[in-house]
Amino acid sequence: MFMSIVKKLFGRKSPSNPRLEKAMRELVKGEDPAKRREVYQELLKSTLILSTPQPLEGKANQHKSGEKLALQFHSLQNARKKSAMLAFTSEEALLKWKKEGTPYIALGAKDIFSLALQSEMDSIVINPAGPTGGELTLPEIHILAEGAIPQAVAQEGATDLEVKAGTEVLVGAPAKSPSEKLLAALRESLAGYPEVQAAYFIQIAIGGGNPHWAVGLVIQGDQAKAQAVFQATGPVAGKHLAPNEFLDFARLEPGPMFAEVNRVVQPFYQKK
Repeated sequence: MFMSIVKKLFGRKSPSNPRLEKAMRELVKGEDPAKRREVYQELLKSTLILSTPQPLEGKANQHKSGEKLALQFHSLQNARKKSAMLAFTSEEALLKWKKEGTPYIALGAKDIFSLALQSEMDSIVINPAGPTGGELTLPEIHILAEGAIPQAVAQEGATDLEVKAGTEVLVGAPAKSPSEKLLAALRESLAGYPEVQAAYFIQIAIGGGNPHWAVGLVIQGDQAKAQAVFQATGPVAGKHLAPNEFLDFARLEPGPMFAEVNRVVQPFYQKK
């Protein structure tokens, strides 16, 4: 099979992700935030397979995590009639999709997420022929590529995230101003939540990732209340985002990041 050629090329053990596959099976049984979080966590730790049209040159074996990697890979058209990257958790899953075998490359999941964005993919379909799999949307891919965990995700392009402690986060004023329609929709939605004290429209870069828009919210109450605000406001914002625009939501709490946000921008919403 073609795969034996590539295994010799890389001189590595074939990827296997039993914990990720188990987490995906549990999620298929019923949607649950804790189960979805487990899938995201296992994804970030995984090494996945990309099927390639032809065997790769030996120099591909020198790829280092985080470096840009130009390569061709198989894709398909998703339900939105846009290009979707194919990724596999194991050789078994790859052979279920292409029984005759195919060349492939194994990469850390974060590199695969970055490659999907670089290649302007609309989504990533994992294990399209089973034994268990799913699809990552573009908002999810953006967050995962930064090494963060998506929380509530709206297909339209808005999501809230959880950043690991110690991750570098750069904050600044937006390079491109949001539309007044977007800001007005956000103000109207946030006004319905008395626990929201203020909102800031900022630009952030997480863990060396690309800068992008975010809304920082000052919220009184526990995390459950914050989640309710995120889940309601994300889809509202998503309706006013262009196809290539994405918006994160983050809770602002006292500390250096909040101080920097206050320094670079004024709140676009404040509780009356």
